[in-house]
Amino acid sequence: MLTAFIGAYSFVRGISLYAGGFPSESELHAELEAKVITWETMPKTYYAYLAGILVIFIASSVYQFKHNKTSEKKRAEYKTFMK
Repeated sequence: MLTAFIGAYSFVRGISLYAGGFPSESELHAELEAKVITWETMPKTYYAYLAGILVIFIASSVYQFKHNKTSEKKRAEYKTFMK
């Protein structure tokens, strides 16, 4: 689960460096503390990026779960074959 989240975040963060609209965490933290950003002034693309992270995270988790299940099954078959 952790690798799926890190991968999804990194992938979307990389896209955002070229496409723009996804503020850095330190920028966002400073602006929130200074009360510069409100709900109205927050870039709505930020939420689209968060949705992208969520979708990629779910897809990656499902893939890893299925892949690990298949790998475990093959490993068990191999051990049985080697006996």
